Amino acid sequence: MQDRLGGVLLAGGVALSLWVGAAQACVAPDGAAQMRQAVVGWVNDSRRAKGLPALKVSAQLQSAATAHACDMAERGYFSHEGPGGPSFVRRLKKAGYDFRTANENIAETGSASVANVTGIWQGSSGHWANVIDPGVREIGVGVAEGGGRIYWVTDAGAR
Repeated sequence: MQDRLGGVLLAGGVALSLWVGAAQACVAPDGAAQMRQAVVGWVNDSRRAKGLPALKVSAQLQSAATAHACDMAERGYFSHEGPGGPSFVRRLKKAGYDFRTANENIAETGSASVANVTGIWQGSSGHWANVIDPGVREIGVGVAEGGGRIYWVTDAGAR
């Protein structure tokens, strides 16, 4: 199975989402904390290279991103919205993140390689636009393993 990705940008209540797929059983991959830190580091390095401020890790966005990565792995789907919900907006609100703008990148890969997932996001114009979105100020990263696949989520936003 090939690696897959999806992105959503939300501003003023308008959302776009892509992709649907499969997986099972939520487990954090070995080294998940370091993987999350590496993704945040890559995002911030990418932003600095474009003259943009670094993003601060938000506990609320971290919670929302992790919950979504785990949900995809547990329920065997790949999408910004789970079968029957919740939507991206509801997930952020449930985590207590009241935002004026937000975006999300998701990916499903066959390895726990941060270089692999960041290369995929950098190579996709929509995902790259989310990474260097000048309107966001905070980030959370989720990563989960299921069905031999790794599920990655970045949620970024500004209040």
